[in-house]
Amino acid sequence: MPALQFALLAVSLLLFLFSTRQFKLPVRMAVWFAGIVMLSWAAWFSLSKPGHAGLFAIVGDFFSHLGNTEDSLLVRSVSGNWGAIGIAIGPTFDAFLVLALLVAGTALIAFTPGEGVERVERPVNIALIGAILGGLLALVIASVGFGGVAKRKVYINTVSAADVIDGDTLRMGDVSLRLWGIDAPESDQLCRSSSGEAIPCGPEAGKHLSEMIAGKLIWCGPPSQEGGQGPDDLPALKETFGRPIATCRIRDGEKETDIAQAMVRDGYARIFEDEDGPKTSYLSEQAQAIRDGAGLHADQQSFLSPWLWRNDPAARCQFLGGIGWDKLNDRLENSCRGFQAANDNAKAEAAPVVQPN
Repeated sequence: MPALQFALLAVSLLLFLFSTRQFKLPVRMAVWFAGIVMLSWAAWFSLSKPGHAGLFAIVGDFFSHLGNTEDSLLVRSVSGNWGAIGIAIGPTFDAFLVLALLVAGTALIAFTPGEGVERVERPVNIALIGAILGGLLALVIASVGFGGVAKRKVYINTVSAADVIDGDTLRMGDVSLRLWGIDAPESDQLCRSSSGEAIPCGPEAGKHLSEMIAGKLIWCGPPSQEGGQGPDDLPALKETFGRPIATCRIRDGEKETDIAQAMVRDGYARIFEDEDGPKTSYLSEQAQAIRDGAGLHADQQSFLSPWLWRNDPAARCQFLGGIGWDKLNDRLENSCRGFQAANDNAKAEAAPVVQPN
């Protein structure tokens, strides 16, 4: 499909060029209109794919913030990723410099009488200017995050439901981003409904995230840290299992919504924690969600921390027992029975041997 898109684009450009020939006006108009059809066809192929309208949304956001460009997502992205793409500026400029010297040489030769050399030199000069502008545009697109620049700090694009991997991970282009500060339920994790039934809460969390962000303009960058350290102070996004950890926000006009914060507030994710305790600033949102019974929080014991589900078999089995083994499949029950048997054996082996008197 990409080959067809580029072929249609190339054909449209050739038709536009052909329409400049001195044919009769109806013929020129027919050729020009055929070029418009080819161009529209190519545009339809591109814009019908998820995420391809992202650049248009970003440009629209830029023009809507002309009075205060610092709030523009385009300016934020270029400044945030400038360190990563800056290494390409030097070699690119060197190439343009060599071409400029060649044009300067042809311009000097053009001092000879007649316009033969000028007719050759002018298109070359115009092409050079176009190449420079095209190179700058390519750097801007790369800085926005549509290119293949490694170690980007800021990502911006429109996303679809297909870009949601799970309740705390989304895809931006070819990169999967992990939302900072939250932990969504695992794909096999169960929660308990208000009626006591088991709920596959992993898919529920992913569905809620999809409904929240589908079709929206999203920007993701380094998470703000407590103590005043903001995105500009962070050299690059940290990673977990190869996924950059980022704070992602929905841009809707002048309003921005922290996606991770909204997931916790709506009750479809919990704050991130490990053996050392919580690692987030969304404590108040989680407490409010529990009090309100929001999302997966039917009550205080209906949504087990994903960290405990993954790493604490005793807590997981105790939670599942609260749902009722008759409501669960045999695999879960057998896994907990096996864990309990192994635990009992370990306790028996560790117990001191009492010698008879």
